[in-house]
Amino acid sequence: MDHRGFLFCIDQVNFDAISKDKVWQQHYSVTGIWPYEKTKIVDVYSDTFWHTDYGKRIQGVFNSLAQDLNQAFACLPTRGRILHKDQDQLVINLGRAHGLKVGQVLSIAHRSDVAGERNQFFTRTIQTINRVKVTQVNAQNAIATNIQNRPMNNIQI
Repeated sequence: MDHRGFLFCIDQVNFDAISKDKVWQQHYSVTGIWPYEKTKIVDVYSDTFWHTDYGKRIQGVFNSLAQDLNQAFACLPTRGRILHKDQDQLVINLGRAHGLKVGQVLSIAHRSDVAGERNQFFTRTIQTINRVKVTQVNAQNAIATNIQNRPMNNIQI
């Protein structure tokens, strides 16, 4: 049996879904001993594979990737989108899964794309003075109500 060291590589790139900017990128690689014949079909879903040196090293890469993602995104501000507007109420695409709670006050901002010299677009966020209070929270969305005396006529989906 010919045991060789094989390289496992993975590149993780994350983009902001709204601005489409790259927010994080990392390359991972590890070498591990492949305990199987070159032509053997291996069940990568089996415990046998994941208990090999190669499987353990790949799992180490996945663990490092998960920790790095948690650290990279833990302090970033959460931004959502308005899905629906009905007079003084908004439905937004953030909910309990994103840490939203009833009673939280949210700021409203809007995006403005600015064109560069080479047909590049840059996104800027403009904070408005509008504020809404979360009145109902579901797993993936929430309802928020205007808490100011001024109408939300200028707020768009």
